[in-house]
Amino acid sequence: MPVYAFNPDRGQVMATWPANVGALARAVAQAGPGVSERDATHLCAELSRLSEAMWNTYVRPASAAVDEQERTRREYERERLDTVTSAVRKPNLSNKSGLLLTSHSPVEESANRLGRLLHHLANPSLTQAVLTDVAIAALSGPWHRLRRPRQIRSSEGSHRP
Repeated sequence: MPVYAFNPDRGQVMATWPANVGALARAVAQAGPGVSERDATHLCAELSRLSEAMWNTYVRPASAAVDEQERTRREYERERLDTVTSAVRKPNLSNKSGLLLTSHSPVEESANRLGRLLHHLANPSLTQAVLTDVAIAALSGPWHRLRRPRQIRSSEGSHRP
């Protein structure tokens, strides 16, 4: 599970992971002009929150639930993994009255919170870099094995993707 950090010397958002000895880091995005250190660290906190929510979905699968209500909740949460990229790209924003629709799903709400922050920062290159990182994580993280196989439409042929 990556934890995100900001390197103020380079102005970079970094993903970090513990390794056998020490830690590994990878540059995710250049914060860019107009993004303060405070905003960048808030961005890292939201990325880390989303990462943790996605990880929790993996380590707490529906198959390990002790009762049907918990199983249903975990299945619902797993299904929210499919909404992560779209929620970051187009988050729930406050309406004209200042009301904000929030989700009870940690995965979905974490993605919306990240998307709202990116919307506030209004930095297209930063948003695109973060979206790329989130999309890769959503598709390649260990949780992708928890998803149900995609249903094939008759027009798509009989081969599985």
